[in-house]
Amino acid sequence: TKSTPTDGYEEYFSAADNGRYQPIFVPVLEHRFREEALASIVAAVYEGGFGGRRGKRPAKWGGIIFTSQRAVEAFAEVINTIREDVGKCQPGSLEDWIPPIPLYVVGPATARGLRALGLQNEIIGEETGNGEALAEFMLKHYNGLHSHALVDQDVVKPPLLFL
Repeated sequence: TKSTPTDGYEEYFSAADNGRYQPIFVPVLEHRFREEALASIVAAVYEGGFGGRRGKRPAKWGGIIFTSQRAVEAFAEVINTIREDVGKCQPGSLEDWIPPIPLYVVGPATARGLRALGLQNEIIGEETGNGEALAEFMLKHYNGLHSHALVDQDVVKPPLLFL
């Protein structure tokens, strides 16, 4: 299945041998977004889920984990909804609602997909290549960001959202 917004295979083969190859994508599986789940994430963002604009209480999540292109596509739907709402029915900017929390990715394809969204967030972990390596990387990185929570029992380290 072709990945969106860009597909590495299409880019590679379309450029190979002066464009001699034209990739054809044949979906093996069909997937559909669970609209109610996406709406619940949008609602949580507006309630300060990432410590954004209305984050008067601690953030519900301190970062997001992406291990598939489908998760990136689902998050793109969330971001597009917020972009449409900002200025119309929600004040501020996208960055007010999605502050600079880390976005953890398992490889280059998920990183490319997130970069295409034009977010200001740091996208990290693309060199890990698999879930086990990403988990080890995240433990070091995220614990480093929240080292004060490891020392001070009154400080809460927010969990990560795994899409």
